[in-house]
Amino acid sequence: MKKQISAILLAILMVASLSAANAAEASTPAADDGPVMRSSDLLVKAIIGIDARSNHLIITETNIYAKTTMDKLGVLTLQIQKNVNGTWSEYQTLYSSDHPEFLSYNTNIYSGDYSFYDSKGNTYRAVITAVARKGDQMETRVYNSSSVVCT
Repeated sequence: MKKQISAILLAILMVASLSAANAAEASTPAADDGPVMRSSDLLVKAIIGIDARSNHLIITETNIYAKTTMDKLGVLTLQIQKNVNGTWSEYQTLYSSDHPEFLSYNTNIYSGDYSFYDSKGNTYRAVITAVARKGDQMETRVYNSSSVVCT
């Protein structure tokens, strides 16, 4: 009987120590000094579409929605990916530092598009990194479009 009580007490002690360790780990601040945010603190959603038009024209259209007016809202990077033998690979990457039209200021909605020409039959998709900044808070998220075949 004494051994059973000792075993039960040991088991309770082990469970309690594991719970304390998990609680400490969960409350440890992030390595960076920035504000800790949930993924939905600034951005609401983004809609990114890609469409094939006649004469080998591909158009991407992006709409990004924020919870409130942001200091900066838009696309940090737009990567066009090409499907080659079933694998997506980078076709071209564009950056907001080279394309100031990828960012809007003092707004809660960003809308933009980008177009390019390529060969008929190639399959593409677009991948964006959306950004929202308000004061010292910043949030980024990655969004993928569906794929389209160039016509």
